[in-house]
Amino acid sequence: VPVVEVHISNLLSRETFRHTSLLGGVCAGSLMGFGLDGYRMAIDHLIRRAARTP
Repeated sequence: VPVVEVHISNLLSRETFRHTSLLGGVCAGSLMGFGLDGYRMAIDHLIRRAARTP
């Protein structure tokens, strides 16, 4: 099952220990810093991805 990692804030502009994603390598994508819109963007991405998959 594809997963998109969503963070409301931009982790790269925060503390250094937050810069490393533990899930990023296995996710279909990662969104940071888009606020709550990031969740909508992630769902849109997963819908488009599912439409391309036979």
